[in-house]
Amino acid sequence: MARTEKKELTKIITLLFAFLILSAFLIVSCEQKNSLEESGNALVNSYEKSKKAGEDATLKNIQSAIQIYRATNGEYPNSLKDIENLMRSPIDSNLYQYNPETGEIKLK
Repeated sequence: MARTEKKELTKIITLLFAFLILSAFLIVSCEQKNSLEESGNALVNSYEKSKKAGEDATLKNIQSAIQIYRATNGEYPNSLKDIENLMRSPIDSNLYQYNPETGEIKLK
């Protein structure tokens, strides 16, 4: 084999080797991205579930406070402000739809 042919063959082999390394790097990078994306999605889903569980628990506590108020006063509270002392914390009335005639409350 002539010297120039060996140089050309060496160039081709070097380029192929570089291509294989680059391809392997890209494959690993894509797999890591998917793994990070999946982890991020799982974290967001976990946050959403815990937020929903907290909202449900708060709603049940407010419902209990409404019933205690009614048992004590013979009527439902006129507004959610009336039961804040029972809840021992302020209630964001923008989050709830409350009917003082029936005592029904739900998340908006």
